[in-house]
Amino acid sequence: MDKIYQMFAEAIVSGIYHFKDVCKRLRKGVAAALKAMGREDLATDSNATPKGEE
Repeated sequence: MDKIYQMFAEAIVSGIYHFKDVCKRLRKGVAAALKAMGREDLATDSNATPKGEE
């Protein structure tokens, strides 16, 4: 499952996907993957965007 979490986290960081669209069953793992990448700020249900892209 770690590979799936990492895949979603990378898509969220690149802006292709939003955390709010991740299935509720996967959110905890995806949030952990984002935290490991140093991007836990993107693990929200809002339309958060990567820093510097406001």
